[in-house]
Amino acid sequence: MLMANVVWPALYCADYLTLWYVILPSVAIEAFFFGMAFCGGNFLKGLSASIAANFVTTMYALIPIIQLSALIPTLLHDYFINRATFSFSGWTFSAVWIILFNTFFEYWAAFIFVKLFFYRNKHFERNKMAWIFVLTGNIITFALGMLIPYLIGYEANI
Repeated sequence: MLMANVVWPALYCADYLTLWYVILPSVAIEAFFFGMAFCGGNFLKGLSASIAANFVTTMYALIPIIQLSALIPTLLHDYFINRATFSFSGWTFSAVWIILFNTFFEYWAAFIFVKLFFYRNKHFERNKMAWIFVLTGNIITFALGMLIPYLIGYEANI
């Protein structure tokens, strides 16, 4: 039962979040927020940062770092809060972990990319609310990633 609690939410989210018609708008939406966070509102630079950050998180997904990282919070949730496989708290816990984990890696990937490629020999000062911008972009794209397939009637392949 414990392994089902770990595996099912991750499979469900991964299936929805890897659809091409979810990924393309997500990159564009995040481009706005990365532009605000790191590039002074420049959308094209934000788009470059968004592509680079999403590439990094894609590589982390191919190497099962994200999946393995979800084991610890899921096990903590199941041990201390609720042991039901499809409990609302389990789904919420998984969603919050996915958003925070993804935001952390996208934030630093975009920051390093912008620093190295756009401001290599110049003074670079990120927006004081950069973390909030990146987090907001990730929350919106995660919500759309869960909502769009549902609205068009996509059946999960799990």
